[in-house]
Amino acid sequence: MEYVYERLTDVADLSVWTDAKDLGDMIERAVRYKIQMQLDYPAEFKVSVQSFSDMKLLPADVQPEMAEFWKKRTAQSTATLEQPVLDRMHVRAGVDKKSPCQAA
Repeated sequence: MEYVYERLTDVADLSVWTDAKDLGDMIERAVRYKIQMQLDYPAEFKVSVQSFSDMKLLPADVQPEMAEFWKKRTAQSTATLEQPVLDRMHVRAGVDKKSPCQAA
């Protein structure tokens, strides 16, 4: 899984996320880009999605390790991809711009 994750990360244009003007723009851009990535890298995307969403299909002894793998990667991607957009956004007073993944 590490290879697949690194492969997709190496070829990804992270500016699709980081250059978005707000969360709505980021989501729209990311969805379009992920669809294109899925078309360009179908095998890698299939393994990635299955290991994340269908973890119960993995051997029981591998599931905790895979869950930890995705927990770490989710926190990393939130800090790298989403936080720059949140930091640029103007929000009302009292709203915490830190994502829940970073608060932990």
